[in-house]
Amino acid sequence: MKRLKNHGVSFGLATTVLLTLSYCTPSRNIVYFRDLDDTARIHVQDSIQHFEARIQQGDVLGIQVSSADAVASAPFNPGSAQGTGAGGAVATGAHAYQVDPDGTIDFPILGKIHAAGLTTAVLRDTLMARLADSDYLKEPHVSVQYLNYKITVLGEVARPATYPITDGKATLLDALGMAGDLTIFGKRKNVTVIREEGGVRTFAKLDLTSSQVFRSPYFYLHQNDVVYVEPNKAKSAASDDRVIRGVSLAAGMLAVVLSLVYLLK
Repeated sequence: MKRLKNHGVSFGLATTVLLTLSYCTPSRNIVYFRDLDDTARIHVQDSIQHFEARIQQGDVLGIQVSSADAVASAPFNPGSAQGTGAGGAVATGAHAYQVDPDGTIDFPILGKIHAAGLTTAVLRDTLMARLADSDYLKEPHVSVQYLNYKITVLGEVARPATYPITDGKATLLDALGMAGDLTIFGKRKNVTVIREEGGVRTFAKLDLTSSQVFRSPYFYLHQNDVVYVEPNKAKSAASDDRVIRGVSLAAGMLAVVLSLVYLLK
């Protein structure tokens, strides 16, 4: 009887240990850039070439024109635009222009303006120069931003959603920051970036625990990129409710049986 009791205690302890270990995540697996282990030193790393988004056919641009003469500027701002994102509508106070299949936008008074392949900064400067040369406005000011540029963050993050990027500039860390960072169950060594360009879909696996992530061509996100954070083994174990309930039920029943045997011996 004593041996049976000891076996029951051993089983109970083993069950507790296994359940505890299934929820444990080593601290080294949740630290970003852990190869930079000496905080007393300044680590210098050459930055990869900065990515600048290029306007594409089908993009929707919010363009606002202003000058010292509000009346003269009015024809260039026929209405306000809104970009829709995860947090709802984003008011811009600008007019929405969709880039046509031929790569142009139909701009008031100026007519067709080529936009595809340009950055928003270049298009802004082009419009300002054309307006100034045409004598329609004195000292015109133009702002250009994306209304349909977005990225999606899924998986083990605090706020998985689709996020609008009005300036067309976002890094992997920016995206994770908008999503509230990875949860404790997120696998930091295996973050996937899914990209589709020119009809080709590519997948890249990035390791956030290494500073080499900054050198990846996928560190700077492109339009419609999807970031997926895979759950770690702890989350996988926690998600299997039937296994957990089964083990807990078996352990509880065994404890009851052993208690009864101990009382009746």
